[in-house]
Amino acid sequence: MSDAGAATEKAAKALLGADPGLSFGPYIMCLFFDATMLGIMLVQFASWWSYGENDRVFVKVIVYASALLGLTMSIYSAVMEMHLFAFGFGVYAPFESVDWLGWWPLLDGIVATFVQAFYVDRAYRLNGKNPVILVFVVPLMVASFGAALGTKIKFSLLTSESQAAAIDIFVEVWLGCSMAIDVAITSLVGWGLYKSKTGWSETDRLVKRLILLSVETQLPPTLFLLGFLIEYIINPSSMMGVFFEVVISKVYILGFFAVLNSRYRLRRDFEGAHSSEPGERKTNTFGLGSARPQQATVQIRTETYTESFQLPPTTYGLNRAPPARRAGADADADADLGDLVEGADSEAGSIDKEVGLEINHSRTGLNRVRYDMV
Repeated sequence: MSDAGAATEKAAKALLGADPGLSFGPYIMCLFFDATMLGIMLVQFASWWSYGENDRVFVKVIVYASALLGLTMSIYSAVMEMHLFAFGFGVYAPFESVDWLGWWPLLDGIVATFVQAFYVDRAYRLNGKNPVILVFVVPLMVASFGAALGTKIKFSLLTSESQAAAIDIFVEVWLGCSMAIDVAITSLVGWGLYKSKTGWSETDRLVKRLILLSVETQLPPTLFLLGFLIEYIINPSSMMGVFFEVVISKVYILGFFAVLNSRYRLRRDFEGAHSSEPGERKTNTFGLGSARPQQATVQIRTETYTESFQLPPTTYGLNRAPPARRAGADADADADLGDLVEGADSEAGSIDKEVGLEINHSRTGLNRVRYDMV
């Protein structure tokens, strides 16, 4: 090792050895988080592959480019970690080198531009293709990517990572414009979805879910960028910036794939809620992922059921018999009543003689009997 190399190694050891956890911990953390999110990204990509064959060419280009860049960056991260911790074990100078770290801002800027282009197109179509959106957002995207490219170029001209404060203008413009784009896109997409409400409960519930999904998928990149900016302003030469640089691109990609895959899940749930019979599928009236407006329709299905049964024969009582049968029954009843009255009169006469009572019967001789003492 030359005298210059020995001096660089000595200075790096003195700088990084003072706080090993803060100096080397971010490298370990970013490798773990990047590998975890790579696995999630591959699962999301496989899910999209099953349903995304009908997506527009514009969307497919962004999907393939994002997946390829995400995989490439994970491989690059693993190779960088092997170089620093395995092949360069016990050496501090490589951690201060700008050769490996200088590429991350440019790669992050490319991924962010692709993903933001998808969101801008979405906000543009949801808001009636308003050209003001493009006039406002596109310059911010150009400024953000230009600042990321400038960060790569200026960082490569430094002699060590500890001189990162010299490129503060590029880093701050890059992160600030990216945050402004994310906030603007989230607001525009949310507003466009809110205007899509129709008053129908199912459609409004779906719109609400889409708004929440938009916020949930675009908020994490914004928070990561905010944390990165705060960390850089406080301590530009801190190794914590490495963690944000490596992870931020995967956060963009995972949110992007989550939005794509959620379309099919929401469409399935929405159609299932309107199916009259199990397994019946109907046309989605909300038009998820479609650039053409569709009219909401209401389908009403009416079914008529006819039920018949046979009643048993009706049994009639004496007083409820039909007229033909009731006439004969009344004659028989009158004859029986006459016999009863005659018997009662004869019995009453015998009682008068034996007991000495005078009985005055009513006209019928049945209802009332009065006993008078003689």
